[in-house]
Amino acid sequence: MKIKYQNLLMIRNWNMNSNFEHILEKALEEIKDSRVKDAMSYSLFAKGKRLRPQMVYALVNDYQCDIHLANHFAASLEMIHTYSLIHDDLPAMDDDDFRRGMKTCHNEFNEAIAILAGDGLLTYAFQHITNDVLSDQQKVALIQLLADCSGANGMIYGQIKDFEAESTKICEDDLLDIHLHKTGKLFAAALMGACIISKHEEDLQKWQEIGYKLGIAFQIKDDILDATSNFETLGKSLSDADNGKTTILSFYDLVQAEQLYERYFDNIYHLLSTLNKEFTTIKNMITLLKLRNK
Repeated sequence: MKIKYQNLLMIRNWNMNSNFEHILEKALEEIKDSRVKDAMSYSLFAKGKRLRPQMVYALVNDYQCDIHLANHFAASLEMIHTYSLIHDDLPAMDDDDFRRGMKTCHNEFNEAIAILAGDGLLTYAFQHITNDVLSDQQKVALIQLLADCSGANGMIYGQIKDFEAESTKICEDDLLDIHLHKTGKLFAAALMGACIISKHEEDLQKWQEIGYKLGIAFQIKDDILDATSNFETLGKSLSDADNGKTTILSFYDLVQAEQLYERYFDNIYHLLSTLNKEFTTIKNMITLLKLRNK
């Protein structure tokens, strides 16, 4: 099954594909014109799936809250995700030539511009939340959430552990911990941010756990796809295995890895069933994520 991710979210006559791109364009209008802004825009609009913003909108919709209240946070989350990709592709990190079927930022511009573009997206993400229409208490909570999930105890911790793992042998638990921090933290931020926006903080812990498991499952699938797909499908040049990194296939064969992937989603569906509400939109999105092929 071929899935078009950018067309997944059609709620209340609101098309994620066209509306969110406009939201990002409006957000960048406040930034002064420069080569750094060009690089920020180049990477931000490079055919991304917009998974994290879609999670925010899907859950806010399921809580029957005005989805427009999620605009600033969703945009900020995508900025942080994009900055992480720019820096992850740098020669000092993964040294990738292509991302999403396009030249990586440092190859399209240069390394210095790419570093500054990543820095610009990271810092502007927090500034953008301060301009939100939400209450000051909600804005502070969202800023704290993003800082925690993307910072030295979150995504960056996963990045450094991933980097260190290139030069040493790691066990399966260490690999899954890398996946939790590197990917699960921002997935959790999306779901927890939706709780804060919708004023349903009582569910924060459950959505955090779902986000963590979803992030680990997402990376397991990435490892499987790296081993079974090609550049035309994935849009990137080197797999983690090609880079000498430990992957889930260092511990399991393909069939076993797929079974592990299924178990993670079984666990996620169980957690969803323990919540005191029917979350149709986010549940459908999670199911489509499970079926992804790129």
